[in-house]
Amino acid sequence: HVYNGRVGVVDIDFNFHMNNVNYLLHAELARYDMTIQNHYFDRLLRQNCAFLVTGTIIRYRKEIAPPFRTFHVVSYIASIDDKHVYIDQTFRYPDNSYTNNNNSASSGRILAHVYIKAVIRHAKKGLVSPVEFLEECGLEPNAIQQIYQASSANDNPPGDDFLQVEKDMKQRFDGMMDTMQQFASLDDVDVERKK
Repeated sequence: HVYNGRVGVVDIDFNFHMNNVNYLLHAELARYDMTIQNHYFDRLLRQNCAFLVTGTIIRYRKEIAPPFRTFHVVSYIASIDDKHVYIDQTFRYPDNSYTNNNNSASSGRILAHVYIKAVIRHAKKGLVSPVEFLEECGLEPNAIQQIYQASSANDNPPGDDFLQVEKDMKQRFDGMMDTMQQFASLDDVDVERKK
């Protein structure tokens, strides 16, 4: 899915670049746009469910500037497992965007990369299986199976570098989330001990 954005006056910092926090704002708007366009949002509302982000990683590669510059956020479901949905999002300048000598080499290239982990939660029943949810949204079972298998397969076909990188990113993300959870638990114990 492609979300079209523009650097607004409230998005910029003192260097006239898009402020770091606004990348996350535009990434969220892009996810909303993706869920609306693919009819996931309607299904979430009808089933009394919410899409809850449980973790986010962002890498800033090149600034988005100047003000009023257009950019795209390309979003897709990268992986699913029994509990989580992983969404990969990249910020890019469109090929026909504002060009000058400083930025023309960035056209189409990744400017920032966001990777999120989320769950689908029913208001009363708790977590909803991403596979079941996507099936109910009308996504082809074969497509769902490919996403699911890609995230759990041990061997990838030769030459499928993007799939391997995506799988590695998911594993490292999960490892970092586990480490941060352990850190928070240790901190909770330390805070309780000091009371």
